[in-house]
Order: sequence, then C-alpha cells, then structure tokens
Amino acid sequence: MQTQYITDNEGKKVAVIIGIDEYERIHERLEELEDVLLYDQMKPDADSAIREGRFKTLEQLKQDLQDY
Repeated sequence: MQTQYITDNEGKKVAVIIGIDEYERIHERLEELEDVLLYDQMKPDADSAIREGRFKTLEQLKQDLQDY
C-alpha cells in the first residue's frame, strides 16, 4: 500500500491519500465492524425478549400477515 500525506506549513501531517482499492477495502471492513457492533448492542434485548416470550415465530408472523 502506498500512502501519501498532506502536511501543513509546519510539516505536520493533516490528511492522507490512499488508493481507491485500499479505501474500498477499509470502507467494507468498517461496515462489517458496524454490523458486529449493532448485533452486540441488540443481542441482550433479543435474549431478554426470547426468555420473556416477547417474540413471534415465523409461522405466527405469517399468520398475522395473512389475517391483516
């Protein structure tokens, strides 16, 4: 990976330039990590709903939609 930096007048790095392939790889990985984070955030509530019976099976949902 070839990385280029943009610097300010004092030589401090303020931005980075990367190739489009690298950007797309990083962006895809970030989306995957966001999905994992969302799953981790939602799992405790889902587990609680299952324990407390606050959920519907696929068959119940299909029936509800037919009745609608």
